[in-house]
Parts: sequence; structure tokens; C-alpha cells
Amino acid sequence: MNLKAIDHIVDLTLEEMVVALADARAALKAQEELVWYIERAAIEGMRERGATVVKTEAGQARLVTPVS
Repeated sequence: MNLKAIDHIVDLTLEEMVVALADARAALKAQEELVWYIERAAIEGMRERGATVVKTEAGQARLVTPVS
């Protein structure tokens, strides 16, 4: 992210900035929860398939199991 991405914030009042901050934190928390659930589902799916790597155009997921 660069300064231009948040440049509009400087035109807000302090109260509006606090609201924007609270909204951004709530959105971040929701995204973190979504990532956690998707990761769990991907891990379960990979285990069911016996896959250690799944490649797509967007990237790849690698299932790494701990060595004991």
C-alpha cells in the first residue's frame, strides 16, 4: 500500500478518521477469520486427497507435515 491509497484520510475530521479506523479494523478481523476458515478447509481437502501440493493459476498451496 502507498500513501495515495489512503490519501483521502487527510481530508477527514478526527472523528471521521476514528470511524474509518474502526471500520478498517473490523474489515481486517473479518478477512483474518475468512483466511483461517479457508486454510482449514484447504488443509482438510488436501489431506482427503492425499495431496501435498495444489497448484493453480493464482498460486500454490503446500501441505507441510511436521517431522517428529
